Amino acid sequence: MGGSPPQPPAPSAGRVRTGADGRRTGVDDGGPGGPAARGGSGDTVGAAPYASAFRQSGGATFRLVVDVGSWDESLAMNSPGQSGDPGSRHYRDLFGAWAGDAAFPLLYSRSAVEAATEQIVTLEPAADGA
Repeated sequence: MGGSPPQPPAPSAGRVRTGADGRRTGVDDGGPGGPAARGGSGDTVGAAPYASAFRQSGGATFRLVVDVGSWDESLAMNSPGQSGDPGSRHYRDLFGAWAGDAAFPLLYSRSAVEAATEQIVTLEPAADGA
């Protein structure tokens, strides 16, 4: 018994500043796209300027590292997801990886792309008069 009560952890930039996916609603809805702890500022390598309430107000959502000596070793990030279709599982699936400064393989060779293909969508022009 007695003793001091537990103390909260010391504040850190990542616990204070947050980034959120505002693409769908324009606000942080707390869904799978955020909020997420983010470090940095407008003056850091991982530029993440913030506005009122320490909410991230800018920064890159697309990042690309190209290895021209080994194209299949290239990396990319496109947050919050690869799809523009809100019904797709890839609509917001990259937000957590983006917030953690991660990347995914950006594949170039036919064999690497075919090995990683999940779905093929074939688009055809409408018939005349349609």
